[in-house]
Amino acid sequence: MNSHIEDMNYYSDHRVKALRRSCWYQDLDENRMEALIEDMDTGDDLWVPFTWGVCPTCNGKGSHVNPSIDCCGVRPETFNEDPDFREAYLAGHYNVPCYGCEGKRVVPESDDPRVMAIQKFRNDCEAEYAAERRMGA
Repeated sequence: MNSHIEDMNYYSDHRVKALRRSCWYQDLDENRMEALIEDMDTGDDLWVPFTWGVCPTCNGKGSHVNPSIDCCGVRPETFNEDPDFREAYLAGHYNVPCYGCEGKRVVPESDDPRVMAIQKFRNDCEAEYAAERRMGA
C-alpha cells in the first residue's frame, strides 16, 4: 500500500510532471522569436510568436532537487538522524538540471490560441494517464 502512495506522490510531483510533459513546439527560431507548431485542426505546420518566461519548474534557478530524493517529503527526523545527508541536501549535492527548462532557466511561452489548444490537449492526456495509474493501469 505504501508503495502505491509513494508512486502517486512521485508522479504528482511538479518536477516529474515537467519531465514527462512533451514540448508544445516542434522547432524554435530564436532570431525571429517564432515557434513551429502543428495546427491541431488542419495538421499544417505553422510559425507562431513566442516570448521567454521564467521556468515555473525551477523558478529560474536552472536546477532542482532530484524528485527521487524528496518527492514524498523529507521529515525533520531524517535530517536529525543523518546530519551528513542534511548537509549534502542543503548544499545541493542532490540537485539535477531542471526537468522543465533543461537548465536554461527560461522556457518559451505563447498566448496564441492554437498553442493553448495544444497545451490543453496535452494536459487532458496527462490527467487521463494519471487517472489510469490510480486505477492500477
